[in-house]
Amino acid sequence: MSRLRLQPALRMRVTVVPSQPQPALRMRVTVVPSQPQPALRMRVTVVPSQPQPALRMRVTVVPLKPQPALRVRVAVVPSQTRQ
Repeated sequence: MSRLRLQPALRMRVTVVPSQPQPALRMRVTVVPSQPQPALRMRVTVVPSQPQPALRMRVTVVPLKPQPALRVRVAVVPSQTRQ
C-alpha cells in the first residue's frame, strides 16, 4: 500500500475561471498529490455555492517543476443533488 505523502516544498498554482462572472460564487479547490513523480496525479474538486450544471470551469495547475506528463482530474460537484 502506498501512503499519501504531502510535500510542503511542492507549491501549486490553481486558477479557476467560471464561464460567467459570479462574485458571490464560492469555490472549494482541493489538490491532493498521490506520488511525487513526473506522472503525478492530482485531484481537483470544485464545489460552487449554487448548483450550476452548465457551469464550465477552467483549472490550471502549475507545479513548481515543469511536468509535461502531469494529469489533472477536475470534478464539479453541485451543492444540490439531482434525484
